[in-house]
This record gives sequence, C-alpha cells and structure tokens, in this order.
Amino acid sequence: DVMAAFQKIQTGNVIARYENHWLMRDGSRRLFDWSNSVITDQQGQVDYIVSVGVDITDRKRIETEMRETRNFLQTVVDSLPLMVFVKDAKELRFVTFNHAGEELIGVKREDLIGKNDYDFFPEEQADFFTARDRQVLAEKKRLEIDEEPIDTASHGRRLLHTIKVPIMGGDGNPAYLLGISTDITERKRMEAELIESAKRIRAIHDTVIDGIITINERGVVQSVNAAVEKIFGYGTDEVVGSNVSMLMPEPYHSAHDGYLAHYLRKGEKRVIGLGREVKGRRKGGEEFPMEL
Repeated sequence: DVMAAFQKIQTGNVIARYENHWLMRDGSRRLFDWSNSVITDQQGQVDYIVSVGVDITDRKRIETEMRETRNFLQTVVDSLPLMVFVKDAKELRFVTFNHAGEELIGVKREDLIGKNDYDFFPEEQADFFTARDRQVLAEKKRLEIDEEPIDTASHGRRLLHTIKVPIMGGDGNPAYLLGISTDITERKRMEAELIESAKRIRAIHDTVIDGIITINERGVVQSVNAAVEKIFGYGTDEVVGSNVSMLMPEPYHSAHDGYLAHYLRKGEKRVIGLGREVKGRRKGGEEFPMEL
C-alpha cells in the first residue's frame, strides 16, 4: 500500500491524505494518518516526497469506544416506554430523542434533531416548555411537572408527567437538559371517571331510605348514608372512624367484635353475614328494633 501510494505520487497523482497500519518492532500494529506533499525540480519532475505520519491508534480506539457507547445508550433509551429527550443548554434544540417519543408526538427523530419546541407545538405550549427548561438550567436542579398538555401530530392532545434534569458540563454549568415524560392521559381519564362514578353512587346511597353503614375488618365505620343520621341521631363525623358497636345496646355492643373476628377467622355466619332482627341504640340512648 505504501509503495503504491509513492508510485502514484511520483507520477503526479498526489495522495494528500491516507491511513494505514504499520507493524512495530514489538509486534504490535499501529494506525498512522499520513499527509503527503512533493518538491519538484525546475522541469516539474518530482524531486522529493515529504510525508508526515501521525500515530492515531489511540484516537481511533477512543472514537470507536465513544461511538459504541453512544449506540449502547441510544439502544437503552429507545427500549424505554417513556418519552426521553435531550436538548442543548444554549438554544434548547433537540440533540437526542427516543423511539417512544417519536411514537407519542408523531414526528420522526431525524426531523426533530436540531429543532426546538417552537417548530412543532403551539406557541403557548412552546412558551411553557421553554420557561420550564430555562428554570431547570438556571436553578441547576431537577424539576417535576405533575401535568402538562401537549398537542401531538398522531394522538391529538395528551397529558404528560415530566421530569427535567440539568446535565452539567466540565465547567460546572449545564451543558444539556434531560427530559423524561410519561403519558398520563388515560390515567387521568380513568381517575375522572372514578370520581364521577363515586359521585353517582353517593347520590344513590344518600337517597335510599334504609340506613347503609360500611365498616372495615376491625369494625370501624368507613362511611354512612344520610338515612343513618336520621335513624340514629348522630352526625356523619361522629360515627365515621368509630366502632360500629356504638350504635348497638348490650349484649350486642360488647359481643360484636367477637362476632366479627369469628366470622373473619372461620367464615361461619352467626350474626355477621346473616339477616336478622336486632336492636339499635340512638344517640339519646333509646333502643329500637331494626332489621340487620
């Protein structure tokens, strides 16, 4: 390879730059980067060939290791089900974006890199994202955003829970900003549906004329409906958190916890789990028959 390069140079085909391996005395192979030039005589014939070689073995090894590390980290980031992105600290342009993020916002990574939020999102949203980014970089600390809307190209408006972290440079100042976002749209929808469902159940609960009491495994009242207040004369806040036996006269008052423990332990229905007529006790101490 070397002789072929020199022969080309001698004929005027100057190869300005090339790389090749050299076998060293100790048997190792080193990679050199060669720069070539020629000195000619008055007739323009090649008189001298000047070649300067630089050992770039270690540099190439470091470049290869860095490239492999970047590929490894990108593979890890792409395997995450969350949107992960990195922006440069100066202009807040995207330098890294993972596959989940592409899927979420409907924009390919190659179209995102080098761009900023104003290239893809409404101005109001881009202003919000940028303000939070600048806050993280200025304060040099992690910021958690519980809920932020984002208009996407493929899924419409979504709600994100986002964590933003500054990545510090060698000078102690932020060089990049890391963002990790979770799509919480479906979770928030389900939470809203549960709240509405609970409201409907409570409305039905409070319109029933019979008293409804829920207790835990220790007999502590968890909730009562409006009818319980009328029947027993206690306010809800007086009953909830207390043992349900407060609504019973003796001998039920003292025996109730034992009935409950027996039922939970053996599953045998004595009082718990059976419909029967018992006595209740109102706030004023009056006893009255009731069907349990």
